[in-house]
Amino acid sequence: MKKEEGLPECIHVDDSSVPEGYHMVEVQGKCGIIEMYFPKAPITEEEREYLYRRWAESALRSYKKMTTI
Repeated sequence: MKKEEGLPECIHVDDSSVPEGYHMVEVQGKCGIIEMYFPKAPITEEEREYLYRRWAESALRSYKKMTTI
């Protein structure tokens, strides 16, 4: 399998780099990784799963807009 150009072989996220009070959502695309930060809120585990999924979708849409010519 051919490695895609610009895609890192190893992904390491340092949790200390996430601003206090935020969650980080990471999306992997053809040209690399996009990270987006969203404010933390007091939510249930069920709400958290829903929000993470929505945030990942939002990050992916943003990534596609940035990489579309």
